Amino acid sequence: PAYDEAAGDEVSRCVPIIQEQELNNRRAEKIHLLFVHHKAGPPVPTPEETLASHSGLEVQTVRIDEHATEALVPGVIHWADLVLVMDKRMRQVIHKRLKTLGITKRVICLYLPEHYDRQDPGYTALFTERVFVYLEKLGWKLA
Repeated sequence: PAYDEAAGDEVSRCVPIIQEQELNNRRAEKIHLLFVHHKAGPPVPTPEETLASHSGLEVQTVRIDEHATEALVPGVIHWADLVLVMDKRMRQVIHKRLKTLGITKRVICLYLPEHYDRQDPGYTALFTERVFVYLEKLGWKLA
């Protein structure tokens, strides 16, 4: 597909604009999202809990240690349509691990702090909004 450089806010700069003919090919019954988090602590609430009300999404979470040598399980990576991380550091770790596995997969960084207050509804709303902005920019249509 032909990609054009996007302009504008942080999300637009990170996600290429996909040509119109490519958008029609991205409708799916379920979109498989894989969230990769630091092993240090569980993301609370988990992306599965936060996005549970959206029937067009299937979500899994994997926690890894950025300094350990264990690799991501290729089966989980191949299952995912998109791999999402919260911060730039984890994006670099995932890119490096995918490269060693020989897997090409789009990794999206949400630019959100991974450790946050469970009681903060603003953070949950921002998290959900960013996920759906990326899905829209990438042309994914929920069934």
